[in-house]
Amino acid sequence: IPVLFFPTPVQGDSAAPRLVEAIRYLNSLRDSQQIDVLIIGRGGGSMEDLWAFNDEKLARAIFASDIPVISAVGHETDFTIADFVSDLRAPTPSAALEQAVPNKQDLIQTVSQKQERLQRKMLQELGRLREHVEAVRLRLASPVAMVQQYAQRVDDLDSLLRERTLRQLENLRSRTTGIAEKLFLLSPGRELSTHRHSLKILWNRLTRAVSLLHKKRSDSVQQRMDLLDSLSPLSVLHRGYSVTLDNKGKALRSVKEVHSGEELQVRMEDGT
Repeated sequence: IPVLFFPTPVQGDSAAPRLVEAIRYLNSLRDSQQIDVLIIGRGGGSMEDLWAFNDEKLARAIFASDIPVISAVGHETDFTIADFVSDLRAPTPSAALEQAVPNKQDLIQTVSQKQERLQRKMLQELGRLREHVEAVRLRLASPVAMVQQYAQRVDDLDSLLRERTLRQLENLRSRTTGIAEKLFLLSPGRELSTHRHSLKILWNRLTRAVSLLHKKRSDSVQQRMDLLDSLSPLSVLHRGYSVTLDNKGKALRSVKEVHSGEELQVRMEDGT
């Protein structure tokens, strides 16, 4: 690690002004010399020897420095104002060097540990995202499967409609036959004429009811068929759209899924 020494007086009347000049000068060289930290230090001494580091102008220069400052003045038991305005206080100049430049092996170990934790976290997050994507994929049916499902549903409804309609017709025929038999057993006079009239009314009502029921069921089936037709991928292709497939036949949803030089297929209404 390159070290730049800038000697100045550290005691006496000229010490504080020279230290202020040094701090300002080194700040002007910060970018050109790539200065990362300043260490202001000296050995121990009496209170009078260390008094320059209690100077107000020096304290303001340290506080205003754009470069981080480590104060390492005197011994561990010595304190000056410079210690309190610096970014960090070291008990001795040698300790300041240790704090400014951590052990290389410790840094390598710390970076390695953080890298391992980051890799574990990324693998955990990737696994969680894969599980989420798989769950979504299983819940979403393909358009073809949806069309087939709705088509089967329409067939079931049509069969159920026919079955119920025939059953109702059979019940009405049975009731009509029963009424006719009762009328046959009754007097063929006015009562027979009255029952015939009632039977005709019932038959007309039956005919209208069956027609309305059949029309209602037919309209419902037609609506479902129209809905299925609008959901069909073939209907979308018929309107002028196309589907772009990769070389495996998988539909592409985004340009991010396309790789340079990859062979693509475009499916239109009348072919690929």
